[in-house]
Amino acid sequence: MKLALLVVLSSFVAFAGPPKKAAGKKKPPPPPVASVELAKALDERQGEVGGCVVSGEEPNTKWTEVLKVKLVLNSQGQVFSLDLAIAPGNAKSEATKQCIDKALRAGTWPKVSAPMVTAEREWTFAMQ
Repeated sequence: MKLALLVVLSSFVAFAGPPKKAAGKKKPPPPPVASVELAKALDERQGEVGGCVVSGEEPNTKWTEVLKVKLVLNSQGQVFSLDLAIAPGNAKSEATKQCIDKALRAGTWPKVSAPMVTAEREWTFAMQ
């Protein structure tokens, strides 16, 4: 009887298999393709944006400007909204913002499958 009970118990353990591992932390999903395309296109305009910042500064002086950009496009690649912030700023900040706005709105942006896509960038420009 003990032998039969032992055989039955061991067969249950054999069918159960090895213990399952607990699921670890899942990686966050990658950003949508549309966001990646927009971020790349925004990075390609860094030179034009930097030109606007440099032209808004006094020549032969040391300065540092931090520019924050939030760009929203529709599915056709048209600029829906554009938010700019320059810190610490100077007397020519508004003219610099207008130059940056014009540079970012000019040209073409990628068409995306999403109805709206957003990209944000923070650039630091400095003259030492």
